[in-house]
Amino acid sequence: MTKTVPFVLSMDCERVNPGKPFYPAGPRTAKESARNIAAFLDIARETGFPVTLFLTPEAAALHAGYLKRLDPAMVEFGLHLHPRTFAHGISESLGLLEASMQESLLREATEAVEKALNRRPVSFRAGFYSANADTFRILKSLGYRYSSTTVPGRYKPAYGIDWRHIGAEPAEIGGIWECPLSASPTRRLPDVAAATRTLLGGMTAFLPGRRRPAASLLRSAIALGRAVRAAIRPGPDIDPASLQIEHRDHRLRVAISREILSMTATPVLVCTTHNDVDFAHPRSPHAAALRRYLHWLRHRAGITPAPVLLRDARKLMSERT
Repeated sequence: MTKTVPFVLSMDCERVNPGKPFYPAGPRTAKESARNIAAFLDIARETGFPVTLFLTPEAAALHAGYLKRLDPAMVEFGLHLHPRTFAHGISESLGLLEASMQESLLREATEAVEKALNRRPVSFRAGFYSANADTFRILKSLGYRYSSTTVPGRYKPAYGIDWRHIGAEPAEIGGIWECPLSASPTRRLPDVAAATRTLLGGMTAFLPGRRRPAASLLRSAIALGRAVRAAIRPGPDIDPASLQIEHRDHRLRVAISREILSMTATPVLVCTTHNDVDFAHPRSPHAAALRRYLHWLRHRAGITPAPVLLRDARKLMSERT
């Protein structure tokens, strides 16, 4: 039996950040940002997928000329907000801020995007997926209708993130239709690449002939132990297997096959990436993975993808119920 799954393809467009790896990283140059956004949209267009771009105010202003020429039926503009890069002196994520500060920032950011693009956004994604009940209430008051901020199971209280109660299905939060990123609320995959780097780095500390202070060796031993633990049994601080396009595409297929198809209800499948990911180079592994992923999704037995913009996903689901 074939399951029709509304599919939202999205990109978070960060501001230019020459000083990587400060979070949020972002592309190093304006040229890199423009190139990656355009290449991503070209690949999506080739395969018939519309795209929702979540834009920081800085990215909206930087690429306004190009963005305003895009077909609004195929590209939606939403707001993406990191308080630490938008407002000088604020280091906390959105979900940790008082309601009054959130309202001030969200209002200013919304007006900045509207001014740049002559189009007021009605969709939202918080930077680092950090938000709380006040966030959704404020979004509603500013005219927003849709959001894709929550990640099922994600829990990082130091950043104002607690989505342990969130499931895969979209739901109303504070008058906003919240469409979670597609992730497993129960399965947590280890970051094998990071664990391997830490593991190899820790092992070099104990090579013969290397003299290091006892405290340094102890730190290396602790890091080595953590790497082994992460590779064998992921802890609660490992993020869920979100459908990040820059990950290897077999992980995307695993996430869909094991999670989406096993659900009795039909959620909206939400996939995301960022504008610092190279989709433009002729030999880009990310571009190749994206093409394979979208092709696989089109022909995956048991799935009929219904590509939509975030703003149209709710209407599509209503028509099918």
